[in-house]
Amino acid sequence: MFETSGKLDESFLIEAWWPLLGQRNKRSLALSLGFLLLLALVFLVLGEYIFLAVTGGLMLLYLGSVYRGILRQRKQRLDRLQEAFGARETNITTGFDELGVYERNRETGGTSVLPYEVIASLEETPHYLLLVSKSGQAAVVFKNSPLDKAALIAHLKSKPTAVKWRK
Repeated sequence: MFETSGKLDESFLIEAWWPLLGQRNKRSLALSLGFLLLLALVFLVLGEYIFLAVTGGLMLLYLGSVYRGILRQRKQRLDRLQEAFGARETNITTGFDELGVYERNRETGGTSVLPYEVIASLEETPHYLLLVSKSGQAAVVFKNSPLDKAALIAHLKSKPTAVKWRK
């Protein structure tokens, strides 16, 4: 039916970091930064420039901590690829059948299936479509392969996914 192939490597992790961050982490980041920005605005209005500077410093520390966590997670994923396959990349084929989305590792022949029922969102980057599950797992659809995106989305809409499709 639909099948794409490509390489999972550092360039994938760099491009897909935001969709892979997860909804809870995105919400937490937005709430934390929103609170700090509101606090900074209050201190600006009150003319408390020392507290404004401290709040700005806290924002920078927080963003630095988040960035460091993202870099650490990327390194950990690349290290796991190195351990498993002897290289910091792997080639996979992604396809669709009646049970769900399967990903087959072309080096090992191993296959994993993400059932349609657990797919909660469809995230798009310039080179990938990511089918993200409720728990944060992602099946990768490579756009570099000939892909009829409209037909793929129609196929997914016909399956019992948890995606909230826009009308």
